[in-house]
Amino acid sequence: MVRMSDIFKKIEESKKIENLGPQKLSPDKGVIPPASVVKPVLPEETKTTASEIKAEAEAGDVYVCHNPASESDNTAATECEKLYVDARTLMKELLREDAVYELVDTLRIPALIERFIDLAKAHPQKMTALALDADSCHEIAYVYCHSVNVTILTILLGQELGYDHEQLKDLGVAALLHDIGMVHYLDIISQPRKLTKEEFEKIRNHTIFGTKVLSSLRGIKEIVFTVARQHHEHLDGTGYPEGLKADAIHEYSKILCVVNIYEAMMHRRSWRTEFQAMETMQEILKHKTAYDPKIVKVLISKIGIFPIGSLVELNTKEIARVIKLNCDNVLRPVVKIIRESNGDEARETKIIDLSTEHAIWIKHVDQE
Repeated sequence: MVRMSDIFKKIEESKKIENLGPQKLSPDKGVIPPASVVKPVLPEETKTTASEIKAEAEAGDVYVCHNPASESDNTAATECEKLYVDARTLMKELLREDAVYELVDTLRIPALIERFIDLAKAHPQKMTALALDADSCHEIAYVYCHSVNVTILTILLGQELGYDHEQLKDLGVAALLHDIGMVHYLDIISQPRKLTKEEFEKIRNHTIFGTKVLSSLRGIKEIVFTVARQHHEHLDGTGYPEGLKADAIHEYSKILCVVNIYEAMMHRRSWRTEFQAMETMQEILKHKTAYDPKIVKVLISKIGIFPIGSLVELNTKEIARVIKLNCDNVLRPVVKIIRESNGDEARETKIIDLSTEHAIWIKHVDQE
């Protein structure tokens, strides 16, 4: 058990963390993608620093945070990847304008979620890496992957929140189907450019249309309808379609609201590059009245400021890839050197646990 206040305790002993922020945001990134459908446009520079992210996360709440002791890499990776493909295939079938929903075998959905729950528990970091792979999908395919990625991250957060198996199943089904209303707007979201204001306003209706689609599927629980309708509602009433506030929003919907924005910003689109995790957290905290702080804290502790797969530059001028999180210090993960300080490809395997190597730290996030 780890207190969020303890996660960042050692950070105060050093000012090196300030090397992480604020960061310049490239102007080509533009508006948050349609899958998240929230209002803010990132400014060229944001004032939220890593220390402020630390302060927002620190509230004395207790969460279970862990790294798997060991994994059979090849077998686990294959199993996780197969599940990802299976889920993406299902979403491709569901998100078709000519889909006949009355004929859909809905038993496939909870069966998939059972597999997600099992693999998220057994191989959380591999599943996280799959969900945050910036190259996994492009253009129209993104809408299929978005639902799968959100499902993975949502289940991971649900596990961290202590949900039991039945709660995780309901949460997972709701996550997988939350954006099914987008089937009515495929022609708009497939545009290889930013949406116009008029297009943006149209696709806001996907939350309402989604409940109509769900009513055609057999055996769908009421909570799935609730999440499909509420997943863009904000705590402060600035969301849609009803402008609900606080307790009027179901907790599952609050989770989906946070995961939606996080997942969407972490993936590139045809018209912009992906954001880095630090930039994404800065944006979420900039609009902190919209999101449940408990869920934001869990997102930080579970996935980290530097998710698995992130490329980072160390103060040694070496380039490394994050391969494991340290949940007792999310700003000091385990990294694998891929380029030497002179720019040459690493000649031998070099793994560094930054939580124990105090003279080495992450200078900034590197781009692929």
